[in-house]
Amino acid sequence: MLATAALLGFASCSDDESYNSNSATTIEFEQSAVEVDENTNIFNLPVKVTGVRNGDVRFRVSVSETGASPAVKDVNYMLTNDVICLKKDDLSNAQVNVEIKAVDDRMMNDDRTFIVTIEEVQGATLGANKSVTVTLKDNDTSFFNIFSGEWKITGTFEWTEEDKVYTKEFSQNMSISSPSGDMFEYQLWAYIASWDVPGIPITLSYEFPLQYKYNKSRKEGSIAFVAYETASYLDAYGLGWSFVKWNSETGEAAKGNPTASWKPTEDNSTPDELDFSDGDIALMETVGGAGMNYGCVLKNVKIKRRLK
Repeated sequence: MLATAALLGFASCSDDESYNSNSATTIEFEQSAVEVDENTNIFNLPVKVTGVRNGDVRFRVSVSETGASPAVKDVNYMLTNDVICLKKDDLSNAQVNVEIKAVDDRMMNDDRTFIVTIEEVQGATLGANKSVTVTLKDNDTSFFNIFSGEWKITGTFEWTEEDKVYTKEFSQNMSISSPSGDMFEYQLWAYIASWDVPGIPITLSYEFPLQYKYNKSRKEGSIAFVAYETASYLDAYGLGWSFVKWNSETGEAAKGNPTASWKPTEDNSTPDELDFSDGDIALMETVGGAGMNYGCVLKNVKIKRRLK
């Protein structure tokens, strides 16, 4: 679980190992302070090893909370291994990495900090830089950012063939990202890979915008499929497909966008499920933004976050 760089002879230690006796061998962190985004997932803290090793070197790392908003072990981050061993080697310089997994809490909060310290060194001398302060930078600057991640879209397909109505449940993975630029804080971007939709003769991957709104004073928000915005392209035919709010009773496109309302959770995050079942959604075949017909209607649509 530990990543190494420029290091030959990294291995586990056993109780009967022969430790390095070269007094000139030192170990210390390469940096005294590190900043990483809390959604970085896995990151490394490089430890510099100086001096030839005629035997093994072993050390342990410990962690401690620090600062006004301390990071808590196994809540905000995880240390994959706290004991590191290096086998003897005739290289005069090497590096080993302490591997840490950051946990994205999907909540708006202050940056969190903790300290990683080298201790219980055997077979080497501990250098001056024995500790590194790690700052986990909060990436959730708004609810807009927190919506980014992996989701699952579910519901029911309904389509007609030879005047007979058919239905089929669906469940498909969907990712949401928060783009930068002019549409930042107004429009999210969704992607569904290889979706086999009844009534559409080819399996497609859909990319499409989701309209984001939030009223801070009322603490109310909404996410909407944007009607007639192109969802994907069929290059062979020059056609596009878009999500359209649908009136199943009249068989016509309805006014407005298919929308789900939401409110922040008690821990100042976004809900893990959004419900669009107040209206049906049709997949409309379009050319230059003009609707021609529809492949099928999506009913009882919900999106639910896929938690890690």
